[in-house]
Amino acid sequence: MAKLIDCELKPYEYEYPEGTEEIKTKHHFNDTFLNRVSFPKTLKSIGKDAFRGCTLLSEINLPYGLEYIGQGAFAGCKSLKYVDIPPSVKCISLYAFAECENLKSVDFSEGIISICDCAFKGCTSLHSVVIPGSVVDIGLDAFDSINYVKLNEGIKEIHCCAFSNSNIKHLKIPASTNIKLPWYEYDSTVFDIKSLRTFEVDDNNACFSSKDGILYNKNKSVVVRMPIQSPINNLVLPQTIKTISREAFKGCKNLRTIRLPKGLSKLENFAFCDCTSLTEIHIEVEKVESICFYCRDVDDNGIQIYIDESYFSKETTDVCTLFVPPGTRWAYRHHPVFGQFKNIEIEF
Repeated sequence: MAKLIDCELKPYEYEYPEGTEEIKTKHHFNDTFLNRVSFPKTLKSIGKDAFRGCTLLSEINLPYGLEYIGQGAFAGCKSLKYVDIPPSVKCISLYAFAECENLKSVDFSEGIISICDCAFKGCTSLHSVVIPGSVVDIGLDAFDSINYVKLNEGIKEIHCCAFSNSNIKHLKIPASTNIKLPWYEYDSTVFDIKSLRTFEVDDNNACFSSKDGILYNKNKSVVVRMPIQSPINNLVLPQTIKTISREAFKGCKNLRTIRLPKGLSKLENFAFCDCTSLTEIHIEVEKVESICFYCRDVDDNGIQIYIDESYFSKETTDVCTLFVPPGTRWAYRHHPVFGQFKNIEIEF
């Protein structure tokens, strides 16, 4: 039988007896007097919301043998400061430690496989984490407040926005890592980190590469993402570039000029959204009709419908000058996307 230690309307400790294998859903849900809990060595699973809202719970010692931490199991445990994840744990579920606002340190043992969506969302005191190589995937919004993350070799998938709202400045992507892709080919939102300055990709990564801190696909035919805080003001894209992916330059407020190569053949939505310092775009493509634009709809005649500000914000098309090859200005002026630019000049 479980032991209650001094539980009379004041902080108390709860001890689970040896032989307990599962803590059921909401077992201590919103128990605002529980400040410490002792787990048995036999424990294998902690259920959904088991300790959610236990605002005084300041210490937990997860035993070796524990395999599963359920959805929201320790969410809102605002006094919790340190958590050590034993190597037996394979999955940390959705919101498992969400809103633990005083959680300062989490030590992941080698062996964990999955860190699910929002697992540590809202943990505003958690500033650095090391992700072991055993992790197969990191979920949506898993971490949103950290300053530093080390991704160990072995990690295979990162879901979009895994580190959104974090303060990471440099991100090194190991050889093993790919990106969990949604409906479009490259998901730059996985790297939508407002403080990020540089990417560095392991040379042996089969999917990605980097140059000057910018993220490309392996053969540099696709611009995946320029870091939002990249210090680069004037950018000349490699001549190998054929595609500028969705939101590739979104929010890059230090970018002033960019040169797009002759071989550019595809521009995806919101590629240059919120590039508020952009004053010049130099495009070398001689046949503007050769550029494919992602569009959301077609009219009754099968003609593509383009969304205003879908590629360039109005602020950009109003003040930025588009430089085009000689003999192409008429075509660019009458193009449904490039024709939005008020200033189109010939580049000699």
